[in-house]
Amino acid sequence: MASALRNVRWIGSRPSRSKAIPPEIWAKYKGELYLAYQVLTLEEVMEHMSTTYDFKPSRRQYVAQFDKWNFRKYRTARNCVPPDDWRGKQIISEHLTADTLLKRKAPTTADSSSSQAPSAKRQRFSTSMGMNKDATDSSYSSSSCDVVDTQEQDIEEGNTFLTGAAAFNAVMEDNTFFQRPASSLETTIDVSRDMSTFSRRDLQTTKLAADFLSSIGLRAQAFLLYVTLLKRLQTIPNCPDDVMIRAIIDCSRNAMKSNQIQIADALLERRLGSGGDSPEAFVWRGLRADLSHRANGGNGGVSLESTLRDVDMDRGLFLISLPAEHRALDFLGYRF
Repeated sequence: MASALRNVRWIGSRPSRSKAIPPEIWAKYKGELYLAYQVLTLEEVMEHMSTTYDFKPSRRQYVAQFDKWNFRKYRTARNCVPPDDWRGKQIISEHLTADTLLKRKAPTTADSSSSQAPSAKRQRFSTSMGMNKDATDSSYSSSSCDVVDTQEQDIEEGNTFLTGAAAFNAVMEDNTFFQRPASSLETTIDVSRDMSTFSRRDLQTTKLAADFLSSIGLRAQAFLLYVTLLKRLQTIPNCPDDVMIRAIIDCSRNAMKSNQIQIADALLERRLGSGGDSPEAFVWRGLRADLSHRANGGNGGVSLESTLRDVDMDRGLFLISLPAEHRALDFLGYRF
């Protein structure tokens, strides 16, 4: 009987097992995996790495490695900041395509729109938010709030048109200005959720984050947020045209990488249509010329700033002299 058992053999192909990935290979892609995981789902990260580098670990290997590295989405703690040895290298935004950024699939069912965070994590998050509220409510006196409200009222009464931020907020909050978060100075967004499930406050915070990144010179990073907000605006019924114009201008002015410039140029070309002599058509042509200037590293094409400085102001073509209904097109002077 024992000798008969020794001759038993498995018939058929052996079950497939994932091949172990050497640690040095994981270390090679650590920086890009971190950045990709901030803006993409795990499945999209796997697809991106497979198509770009032919790097094909299994889902279980990704989960185990991310857990080993303590990767979390949009964590700002010191121990979660990516190491310095890969900063300055070619980052994920170089490889993201228009399809990846503009054609993210929305959840197919109502259940899929719920947060992916575990219940225990949500409880800890709620507890920390409650602690922040108790700690920060006392720092805002009634007099400081009155000053902010008075300033916002003066701005609203003194302008006959909405600024880019206020126009965006008008769609999100029924023609009101941005509101200061009442619970804490720090706002946290669960970016693992789909963009279509973001609340109005989440969209406002994302817009403020994009404006901040753009203002400190991180324009390539701001572009990722601007183009995501633009996609969300396209799903809002009866979205005002000036808000869409402002969003497209923000995308175009912050496109720095080659693939970002291609996306922005496609948006402008679609908007330009058959052309014409309207102020809007003039803006789209100027922005496309500026994109060409940046695509050539500043060595070719037309500089937007130098072109606008040469425009004859006496003929009323300079954008700062436009009437109120066209001020959304003033992408150079009005922002400042």
